[in-house]
Amino acid sequence: NGHLDIIRLLIQHHANLEIEDKDGDRAVHHAAFGDEAEVLELLAKSGADLNARNKRRQTALHIGVCKGHFDVCKTLLSNGAHPGIQDSDGDTPLHDAISKRRDDLIIILLEYNADVATCNNNGFNSIHHAALRGNSSKNANVNLADKDGDTCLHEALRHHTLSQLKQLQDVGDSGRLINIFTNTNGYDKRPSVAIACTLVMHGADLSAKNKKNQKPFDLCPDPHLCRILTEKHIEYNRENNNDQQLSQNNSLTECLVCSDNERDTLFQPCSHVVTCHLCASRVKKCLLCKENIQTRIKIEQCKLCSQRKASVMYKPCGHLIACEECAGLTEKCFVCRVAIDSIVSFNELCCGNNDSVSIKSETPTTPTPTPSNDVSDAIALARLQQQLQEIREQVHCPICMDRLKNMVFLCGHGVCQNCGDRVQECPICRKPIEKSIILYT
Repeated sequence: NGHLDIIRLLIQHHANLEIEDKDGDRAVHHAAFGDEAEVLELLAKSGADLNARNKRRQTALHIGVCKGHFDVCKTLLSNGAHPGIQDSDGDTPLHDAISKRRDDLIIILLEYNADVATCNNNGFNSIHHAALRGNSSKNANVNLADKDGDTCLHEALRHHTLSQLKQLQDVGDSGRLINIFTNTNGYDKRPSVAIACTLVMHGADLSAKNKKNQKPFDLCPDPHLCRILTEKHIEYNRENNNDQQLSQNNSLTECLVCSDNERDTLFQPCSHVVTCHLCASRVKKCLLCKENIQTRIKIEQCKLCSQRKASVMYKPCGHLIACEECAGLTEKCFVCRVAIDSIVSFNELCCGNNDSVSIKSETPTTPTPTPSNDVSDAIALARLQQQLQEIREQVHCPICMDRLKNMVFLCGHGVCQNCGDRVQECPICRKPIEKSIILYT
């Protein structure tokens, strides 16, 4: 009853603090039951055993948690009560706090290092118990097995089958027996179906076997649900593979020097991309091939769409001016007008798998000496070829260099219709395209 003066007097006269009643309860159990934190403090200082258990194997902390007495639990824990002792059902005080949905008690138990991995007699640890009571757990392993070897998916499909059989029994009693496994009305809204799909979408193993050598599908005669779960499993594997591929690509494109920025500088003459533009000046030899670096070229935006970074190198000229989406739009290099034989992807440039390619020099090479009587003819031929090239540039699309111009923008520049439908800015002046006009000949 909380008579502190009487309790002090009894303690002074050496009263036995460990005497049990018919249920095995001691003074600490009664104090916890009656929400007497001050009494427990006094008993603790007098040497009472705070971890004593009654006939139900409960400690005073169990009782305090079950009754929801926060001050009692705090006093017991601060005076050395053990937070992980199990009762006759195998439950710890943390199990009981989860059952009572007392977040404040859960927090204080965890602060005093309560073990969340301790399992009760049903094989449930505290996280299992939280899930059983409707609480959520992030980053949980959905493939952990219980004492029978059953995973979460085993239990979900077993519950689904039992609910279907119960429904079948109810329908049969009313004289309207139907095949419930082909009735898909509102199928996705059924709780058992939603739980099974969620487990599979988070990596549940369809091939896991329990101790009876049963896979999850062995517990589910519903072909419609099995088909849905198989599709979800394929979707999960596809997304997981995409994430792994994205992670690999990220590791390929990060600067090998600082590892903070993306690679955006092309080294010549080796044509490798290994650093960002901030670190490029510090590197004298290519980190992949050890060749001396003569030129460093910062990779800019695609010269065709101006929306994405250039990521494809043209061969044989070696210009890196287009993104992957625009690389197939043209058969000639936009800069040097050289026909494109092949392309090298950005990942190959980062890995060093490309053949060594140098950027074509835009300065004319020294012509081979010719006999004096053929000089005038060679000069005339060169001029004619230059004039022909200028005429072609005027009438051919500046993007693909292959088709004739038949579409004009309001800015006055023109392209072919095939390329004009793909761009949002003029490739010459970079003005937004407001209107395009088709030319008919």
